[in-house]
Amino acid sequence: MKVKFENVNAGWMTVTLLTGLNQYTFDPSDVPCDSILELVDGLGRLLVQDEEVVTHWNDEPIEHVFVFRKTNEQLKLTVFRLSPHSKMPNREVVFSAEDSIYKMIRAFWVALRDLETRYFEQDDDKCWSNPFPKLEMQYLTYHLQNLKKFQV
Repeated sequence: MKVKFENVNAGWMTVTLLTGLNQYTFDPSDVPCDSILELVDGLGRLLVQDEEVVTHWNDEPIEHVFVFRKTNEQLKLTVFRLSPHSKMPNREVVFSAEDSIYKMIRAFWVALRDLETRYFEQDDDKCWSNPFPKLEMQYLTYHLQNLKKFQV
């Protein structure tokens, strides 16, 4: 799996998820939720205790929800697209992937480190209204390195 966070500008970014021949791209904003913090924090919790983590991404008026679910040593990601254009919001699966816990979380970790160094270390407040979650990233990094030690 490969993950890309690109084109961060004025509170918007492009998120791309890739597995084999499957690709999904969308353009969330930095409000009303802090999606990057939710993602980094959630991935760290998956490595330590949680069996399921949900993160929210808002593309105004569409919302995307990432659901990460652990089963044994595997991690499944299901991405839902929620459309608010009806009285009953439409919840459509637009992407899914499954891999080892280490490989899936590492794919996100690599993309998050790239995002941090390319966009958040510039101290450019025009990029994104929320600061990069440095402490949560340190926590994620520490536990990902520990998991790597136990990989065969």
